[in-house]
Amino acid sequence: MGIYTSAASEILDRLWEGYEGFAAYFHERDVSLRDLGHVLEEVFVPAYLHVKSNLDRSALYSLQHEITEDVLGGLMHKPGFRNLWDEWDDHTRQTFLQEPIEEQLGRMLFEGHADQFAQIFIAAYEAYRP
Repeated sequence: MGIYTSAASEILDRLWEGYEGFAAYFHERDVSLRDLGHVLEEVFVPAYLHVKSNLDRSALYSLQHEITEDVLGGLMHKPGFRNLWDEWDDHTRQTFLQEPIEEQLGRMLFEGHADQFAQIFIAAYEAYRP
C-alpha cells in the first residue's frame, strides 16, 4: 500500500458513509464500496492528490507540521521509542512518519473539503469506468 492509499481510502469511506448522495450515485450504477476498493490505487489516490495539489501550499505545510508534532509527541513518551528514533537515519524517520501523517491529513482535509472530494472522486471514477 502506498503512502497516499490510506488517506484516499479514509476519504472514500467517509464519503460513502456520510456524504449525501455519494453512495447512492454508485448504487445506481450497481457499484459497491468493495468494488471501489479494487480501484483505490488507480482511481482514488490520484483524485486525492489532485484535490490536495489545488489547496493552499502554506496552509498544507503548517497542517502537516502540526500533525507531525502530534504523531511524534505521542510516540516519544513510549518507553524505548526515543532510543529507536535516535538510532534511525533521516530517511528511516521520514518513511516511518509519512503514512500516519498523510492519513491524518486526509481526515482533516475531508472536514473542510468534502464537497470537492466528492466531485473529484466521482469524476475520477467516471473517467476510469469502462
